[in-house]
Formats: sequence, C-alpha cells, structure tokens
Amino acid sequence: MTLSLPEGPPAPAAWRLASKRPLFAAAQLPVQVDFGPQILMRLLPHRGSFLLAGRITGGDLSAARLAGERVLNPDDPVFADHFPGVPIYPGVLLIEMAGQFGLCLAAFLGTGSIHAANLPPENPVRLLRVRDALFVSEARPGDHLTILVEAFDDGGLTFCAAAQILCGDRVVCLVQFEAMTGDGL
Repeated sequence: MTLSLPEGPPAPAAWRLASKRPLFAAAQLPVQVDFGPQILMRLLPHRGSFLLAGRITGGDLSAARLAGERVLNPDDPVFADHFPGVPIYPGVLLIEMAGQFGLCLAAFLGTGSIHAANLPPENPVRLLRVRDALFVSEARPGDHLTILVEAFDDGGLTFCAAAQILCGDRVVCLVQFEAMTGDGL
C-alpha cells in the first residue's frame, strides 16, 4: 500500500492557528486503538524513564495522522528540580515525547496499517533537526496530555512531521521535526 503524504509543512497561518486549537480531533480518527507500553516498545528504541509516549489511541494513515496520550506522573523526579515549588515539565522532554509519537506514525506509515499484528521490526532512528518549536503553556504534574502528530512530505528523503501537545483544550506545545529512519543510518 503506497500512501501519499500532505505536501510541505503547515502554512504559517495554519501553524499560528494551531497554537489556539487542535490540529485535528483525535476522537474522529477512523482507527481507534489502545496501544500501551508493550506495543510502544516494539515500535521505539526508548526504554524505562525515557519512554515518554504513554499510549497510542488512534490514527488515520490516509491523512498521515496519529493520536496518543500521556499522563505526567506527579512523582516523576524531573518535577523536583524543574522548578522547585513551581513544577513544570521541561520543554525539551515535550519535544522528545512528540518525536516518539511521530516515530510510531512513521512505522505505521511504513507498514500501511495500524494493527498490532502488523508491527514492523524496530528501525534505527536519528533526529536530524527541530524545525520549529513553540511553547504556548506549561505542562504540570498530573496533567493528562493528548499528542497529535501529522506527517508531511517536504520532497526529501527524511520523515517530517508536525506535532501538537494539548492538555484538555489548552495547547501546550507545537513542534515540527525531521528524522531519518531505516537501515542506512
């Protein structure tokens, strides 16, 4: 199955709008799933405290979209030091979280299916660059985050995606990134 990706990153006007409302409605994705850590560890090389993706909740490969969730554990040691008395989840970890969900989308796009039975073998991966990041509001202990990812084709040989992290209806962060996947690394 060959899927075509939307061309180019979100236009500047659409990117600004994404700082105010969701990129898409996760509940309206045609494939709804509940893939937790066991599936995520088959898709990602990350383990332990650095597996920042919580669970995949849905996808639409024809639109190159994936949704997931993560609850920020109030006992996460990062909150003790960032920042004492006013705990905020670090922006760099939000970018990493979005990237991990993006890699899951890349894996599903590669197989043409969002099914646990069709998971690809783990692929080497390397982040090439963060094209843009915008931190709109903070993420705090106990927050239930929704992560929305949409891949796009920039005409190159890399995987490119735009991601948005929400807490309820509130936008926390937007990020665009580019990565290489595959045996050629």
